[in-house]
This record gives sequence, C-alpha cells and structure tokens, in this order.
Amino acid sequence: MELHLEAFDTIATGLLRDAEGGWIRGYCRRLGVCSAMRAELWEIHNRLLIAWREGYMKVLLESDRSLAIHLIKNISGEGAHAPLARNIIQLCKKEWEVQ
Repeated sequence: MELHLEAFDTIATGLLRDAEGGWIRGYCRRLGVCSAMRAELWEIHNRLLIAWREGYMKVLLESDRSLAIHLIKNISGEGAHAPLARNIIQLCKKEWEVQ
C-alpha cells in the first residue's frame, strides 16, 4: 500500500484499547490541511464513532488536548470548529456512557 502526502497534510491517527490497555483497533484518516485543534477534534470524533459502531456501551475518552475537551464542553456560536464539536456532542448523547 502506498501513501502519498502533500506538503502540510494532516493525518489523524488513534486507537481504541480495552479496560486492561489491550489493543482493540486503530485507525488513520487523512484530513488535508487543517489546524492542530481540528485534527484533535477529528481524532475524538473518530474514536467515538468507531466505539459506537463496534457496540461498546461504556467509553473512557482520553485526550492530551485539554483545549479540545474544553471546546466540546463549552461550545457556543458558530466558530470554525462548532459543527464538528456539535457532532461529537451528539455522539456523546447516544445511549451509552462516555466519560
């Protein structure tokens, strides 16, 4: 498999682990040119979406980007990241437990 990246392309990568820290699944998504904040929001969104689709009912979401978590918890207005943050909020409101 070949991967061709243009200058300044951003890749969102992440993984899901079980309660003991064992690997469940990883992912990689090409985002194109975007900010570090947008990349982190996409990583959070992707992790939640994969966990939901895989049927997990209890999720502990960890992120080293406290600003991204703050943005999601305190979204207001129509800033550049608002639609993606709202998608994350909608995922969190599904019938499961997300911390």
